[in-house]
Amino acid sequence: MESKRRVKVRIADRVYPLSIIADQEEVLRKAESMINEKIESFKGIYIDKDNQDFLSMASLQIVMKTLQKESSGDMESVLSELVKIEDRLDQLTEKL
Repeated sequence: MESKRRVKVRIADRVYPLSIIADQEEVLRKAESMINEKIESFKGIYIDKDNQDFLSMASLQIVMKTLQKESSGDMESVLSELVKIEDRLDQLTEKL
């Protein structure tokens, strides 16, 4: 059985406690960083928006990149990453 680990993820100034498989933490931290970097870049461009807008725009941009990779033939790794992201999002929404 895979070992579970409790971690806290900060996205858009909110903390989400998660229980993950220990070897997924590196990927989780990369995803956390990627999302927060995109949010910060949007904050510099759009002054009159809120975090929900920034999260939506970041999600759209990340999914667009994923779909572009999918169409370029890197389907298997993209699908694997999407499954991981979907699992993490499910975990996050359960905690809300």
